[in-house]
Amino acid sequence: MTLTIGLDLGTTGCKVVALDDTDTILGLTSSTYPLISAEPGQAEQDPQQVWGAVQEALSRLARQLPQAEIRALSFSGAMHSLLPIGSDNRPLWPALTWADTRPGSVLKGLGMNPLWAYKRTGCPLQAPYHPAKLVWLRQHRPEVYEQAKYFVSIKDYVAYRLTGEWFTDRGLASTTGLFNLQEMRWDADILSLLGLEPSLLPPIQEATEVAGTLLPQIAQQTGLPTGLPIRAGSSDGGAANLGAGIEPGEAIITVGTSGALRQRVETPKLDSEARTWCYVLAGSQYFAGGAINNAGLLLEWLREHFYSEYSRQEGFGRLFSDAEKIAPGAEGLTLLPYLSGERSPLWRSDVTATIHGLGLRHTRAHIARAGLEGIAFCLAELWDILCPELRRVKLTGGLATSALWAQVLADVLGAEVAPTDAVEASAVGAAILARGSLKPYAASGSIVVPNPENTAVYGEARRQFKRLFQQIWAVSP
Repeated sequence: MTLTIGLDLGTTGCKVVALDDTDTILGLTSSTYPLISAEPGQAEQDPQQVWGAVQEALSRLARQLPQAEIRALSFSGAMHSLLPIGSDNRPLWPALTWADTRPGSVLKGLGMNPLWAYKRTGCPLQAPYHPAKLVWLRQHRPEVYEQAKYFVSIKDYVAYRLTGEWFTDRGLASTTGLFNLQEMRWDADILSLLGLEPSLLPPIQEATEVAGTLLPQIAQQTGLPTGLPIRAGSSDGGAANLGAGIEPGEAIITVGTSGALRQRVETPKLDSEARTWCYVLAGSQYFAGGAINNAGLLLEWLREHFYSEYSRQEGFGRLFSDAEKIAPGAEGLTLLPYLSGERSPLWRSDVTATIHGLGLRHTRAHIARAGLEGIAFCLAELWDILCPELRRVKLTGGLATSALWAQVLADVLGAEVAPTDAVEASAVGAAILARGSLKPYAASGSIVVPNPENTAVYGEARRQFKRLFQQIWAVSP
């Protein structure tokens, strides 16, 4: 028996999966780490805490595995993190994540045409991407910026700790806003405009390329084989396409802390208004899409503040059972879910959340229902831009097991929703890349069909959602 290992590095935790040659999952572990948000706009990761969680998860996985030949390990990594590394190869500062909105303050001073940059990189010129992060760091932490030997992602740092080699992968590089989609390398013109030397960025490897081997001391600590081949991997979004069985032309919605709609494409797919993005999956494969900031993040907030008398698991159960009792439209209650600003398609780091229309008849159950609907409305905005012609979308992520969520989404989109049986799609996709393969996982699942009556109700609810947003946030930042 042979198997490969996929390591998924997320925003608040890592997951590790072992996959055999028949696509059977033989082991699955996870470990968590905090998202640091002590001041307004801050959303950072402590790289040492991330590394500790990775060691713990890998060690637990190794103890789960049967006697087998482990062929390779590969990664999927959360997009857009920026971590400055010093000359001693140690982090100089925490990693800025996609959710950190502070770099939005420098966008107007970047000195480059947003549409020009978007057409080159597939990345809108916005706060989550490296141009804004680098300029913000240079202005607000100049001592850190000046000492940096490399600017890497948190995934690149974990890969270095495993192998002793600095590298990034083509897929993750394409999510920085510094990578030229046509030339498939760091964009020299954008680096020049930013005053950034190419030597400050790590070498780029192909997703399925063996970029290093597991160091002996790490093998001893984790129980994995010394010299285990480590393949470069890709972004969590790219790997999720493989792990959920997405073929070219198909689309997937993933909801975790954040949410995303992604369509796998064979050539770059760009939006004329730069509202969406397009990244490399691996090789000459791409995926176009958009991401929303507030999905599981919103539900976690609702659980903490409206169901705090219950344990976490029971609180979520109560939230969903309450929401299910409320009719579509939440009896006129509207929730704009922007607790941490918004990415696609609004690209507004300044917007905040609103609960509108509260009356004496409303309860926390109505707020729970309006929260689920608000998330679906945000995803529907992306659907209308990216792939309104599709009649079906696959569904993965933490909410994919909820029948209520799948029905709400199907009714809002007016399209069939197919929750997949893919467990931890990004980690599974990383295990597929560890094989040196781009063949999607053989995922399957049921089909949820939209209810036309509910779709009509949601049509009006979405119009109310948009009107409310315009009334509050019509003025550009």
